[in-house]
Amino acid sequence: MRSIQDEDIRGRVSTALIRDGSVEFADRVKVDVEGGRVLLSGTVRSAAEKASAGRIAALVPGVREVVNALTVFTEGTVSDRELAQAAQRALAAADDPAIQALGVEVVDGVAFLEGEVPTRAQEERAKQIVGAIPGMEDVQSRLNVGRGPAEEVIMPADDAALTSFAAGALSEAGIDLRDEQLWAEEGVIHIKAKVNSEEDAQRVIEILKGVPGVKNVRAQLVVRRSEASADPDEALAARVIHALQLDGRVSPAQVRVSVHQNVVILSGQVDCVDDQNAAVEVAQRVPGVREVINEIIITDRVSVRSDDKGIRL
Repeated sequence: MRSIQDEDIRGRVSTALIRDGSVEFADRVKVDVEGGRVLLSGTVRSAAEKASAGRIAALVPGVREVVNALTVFTEGTVSDRELAQAAQRALAAADDPAIQALGVEVVDGVAFLEGEVPTRAQEERAKQIVGAIPGMEDVQSRLNVGRGPAEEVIMPADDAALTSFAAGALSEAGIDLRDEQLWAEEGVIHIKAKVNSEEDAQRVIEILKGVPGVKNVRAQLVVRRSEASADPDEALAARVIHALQLDGRVSPAQVRVSVHQNVVILSGQVDCVDDQNAAVEVAQRVPGVREVINEIIITDRVSVRSDDKGIRL
């Protein structure tokens, strides 16, 4: 029997799919939830829409796992040859010469990209282009990813330009990053961020290493905590963060949560006493919390409420 929380998650996933707009008939996607595990079923128009649906569902608070059972619908029978021709046309229309030069083989509805691109970001962009073709079930890369001839690569002029190049590469790859800090020093890219998985963390590093002009990458990438973690303290910390998100009075971006043997330690900075009290109250209500230690700093000690800015006691 579905719990009330599962029904709430189901509604939020359905709403997120519709609001995002990347899945054309999102209202026809069937969403089932059991114990925070989301099952997506039904039909979509392309591999890109299927991937987008899975990514959107995974970002909804409370979702522990996404099983993407969506199938790609084709109007009538589309042959592999027709899909390959459509993919080749789509690549040729790209504004990147390296992507325009790529080849495609399609076998049983699955596209295989062939050729060479200088960066991982270009590889991801090519996969997105081909994946968006109606009827394409999946896209696999056989690309040789490396630097092209020096005269074909535009090199950044300084660290500011290199930072811009790096940010653009990550944006094109479509990786979900939270609390991102990105900068360059003497050709070395530094990044601090939260990612959804170890796989995403590795992709971020590979993409940045592929940016022309990057000498090295120094990354501090934290995998966002999961309520399904085998570590009980890690799982409890994730539940507290989720509770703060649902409550809405204090952002988890302001309050840092750490847990040791079921004791929750709250730190960070908030604007007023009410915000501090709200964070402590929410954490105390989470099942499994034995004690809450409040180390939150109030930045505006003379303001009583966060919605009373400018009113002084």
